[in-house]
Amino acid sequence: MSAVVIDLNDVIPNYTEAPRFDLDLIVQRLRETAETWVPRLFPNGKRVGDEWRLANIRGDAPRNTGSCVIALRGPHAGDWIDFDGNAGGGPINTIEEGTGLTGRDLIVEAADTAGVLPGAPARQAPVSKSAPKRDVAQDIAHIL
Repeated sequence: MSAVVIDLNDVIPNYTEAPRFDLDLIVQRLRETAETWVPRLFPNGKRVGDEWRLANIRGDAPRNTGSCVIALRGPHAGDWIDFDGNAGGGPINTIEEGTGLTGRDLIVEAADTAGVLPGAPARQAPVSKSAPKRDVAQDIAHIL
């Protein structure tokens, strides 16, 4: 019986590398846009100043001011704390609590919410055009 040699050097792998996520960028963008996604994720809450108030992080409507607070603005935007349960978390954890997602699915949802999915074109801030500079001498000549 003779041995058969199989050359696998030219075989193309049948897998794709999973996209990598920049978690710092995701968190930064989630903080910048918390006023948009927090109310959408927790529609039963109510806004009080720069905070979104809930009865709990499960999203139940607050009776009065609610014991769960999600910051909407500032350096802690997207962070939550539940004073009744003495628990809290950052923006990605807020999305985890609101959606029930975990692991890779959670990170993909957070990246999508933040607008930073790998492979998608980067979102850029709108460019504002400044008004053209006026030539005062020309204005004076026009008046005279």
